[in-house]
Amino acid sequence: MGAECRGCRRTIVEIGNWSRMTLDERRAVNQRIGFRGHDEKR
Repeated sequence: MGAECRGCRRTIVEIGNWSRMTLDERRAVNQRIGFRGHDEKR
């Protein structure tokens, strides 16, 4: 994969495509980066 954003850990391509991604595609990205929701403390 390409370079990742330090804040959200998504790639530039993922960020650019986010609004056009299906819910399943977004879930796959979130699973890859380990996103567990907004309540998780980092």
